[in-house]
Amino acid sequence: MTVKRFMSVVLLILLALSLVYCGSSEHEEISCAEIVASYEAAGYTVSHSQHHDEDFPYECTVNAHKGGDDHVYFYFYWTEGAAKDAAEVDEYNVAEWIFALPFGEYRWLRTGTYGRIEYSYYNTDLIKPFQEIVKQKNK
Repeated sequence: MTVKRFMSVVLLILLALSLVYCGSSEHEEISCAEIVASYEAAGYTVSHSQHHDEDFPYECTVNAHKGGDDHVYFYFYWTEGAAKDAAEVDEYNVAEWIFALPFGEYRWLRTGTYGRIEYSYYNTDLIKPFQEIVKQKNK
C-alpha cells in the first residue's frame, strides 16, 4: 500500500511540474522599435506602422528588406495566442503557395513566433538580425 501512495505522490508532483512549465512563457519582450533599429543598423530598408486600436489585429507591423525582392515581416499581435494561431495558419499554407506559383515564388514561406510576435520570411538570411536580438534578450 505504501508503494502505491508513493507512486501516486510522485505522479502528482510530475503532473503539477509539467503543467507549470508548459503554461509559462519565458520570452523577454521585444519591442517594435528594437526590431526597426536592429534592421536599420544592419543596412535594411525598413517600413513599419503602429496601431493603437485593439480592433485591429496587430499592434505593430514591420517590413524589412535589403535589395532584391525578399522581405521579412513582423506582426506584433495583442496576445501570444493570437500570434501562434496566425503562424499556424501561415506555415506551409498550400493555398498561399499555389497562389504564389504564377508569380514565380516556388519556396515555402517560413513562419515562427516569439512571444506575441509572428514573423515570416523566405530567405533565411533575413531573419539573422532578429535572431541576434533574441540572443541578447535571452542571455
